[in-house]
Amino acid sequence: MNIVPSNQQSEQSPFDAIRHEDEQGNEYWTATELLALLGYKTWKRQKETVERAIISCQNNKADSALHFVEVVQMAQIGDSEAYREVIRDYKLSRYGAYLTAMNGDPRKPKVAAAQSYFAVKTHESETQIPALLQHIQSQGQQLAELKQDMATIKAVLARVLPTETPEADKPHLVVLPPKPEPPKSSLTVEERLFLSDPWKARKDPNWFVKSGFARAAAENKQYEKDVEAWKEECRRIVAQARVKGDCQIIS
Repeated sequence: MNIVPSNQQSEQSPFDAIRHEDEQGNEYWTATELLALLGYKTWKRQKETVERAIISCQNNKADSALHFVEVVQMAQIGDSEAYREVIRDYKLSRYGAYLTAMNGDPRKPKVAAAQSYFAVKTHESETQIPALLQHIQSQGQQLAELKQDMATIKAVLARVLPTETPEADKPHLVVLPPKPEPPKSSLTVEERLFLSDPWKARKDPNWFVKSGFARAAAENKQYEKDVEAWKEECRRIVAQARVKGDCQIIS
């Protein structure tokens, strides 16, 4: 768990200062840190605010388990040897943190500041989505061009390799696994219907999920992980093959 540093500490928002990233690079905030900034000092008040935010999330037909992840610890029951799980905190997605701020006391100045912060961050994310979709499409096009180039190379190799070469002298073939297919960027029927009224969609606090942008971002992140795993597997296969002698790589 790492708190994301800022290059300009003097201008850093206090909400940036408590933003974390997990091992997969997903950002999150903890409820105790966020609500402490908003003026909620006791766990009882913090937990009540988060529970209201979870209800709001469920009313918006969003997956509350995705945006509010319980952090539990084992607590001893009295003086006995029995233990039970106790919720000690929540990991909040950006949307979960936004809903938590929206369910805070609007009379608190820091609550209003948090609402403004997460609204701005949501807008920034919105402006990045078109570039993300364009990047996905560009990767798909590059993959298609690479496949065409590989087919051409295979055809040339088939013509120039001498057929008279004894079988023992021929390089052994090494077949690499296929590269993962890029995600499809097409929208579902529900997402197209939701985006048919852009003004109404922008007002929906759950627009990032309903519009398909959250799904596209998750699919692209998973695709990048799959590609890195594929590259690592290919390097391993090629390294093992070269130990045995000359080899011909086929992807």
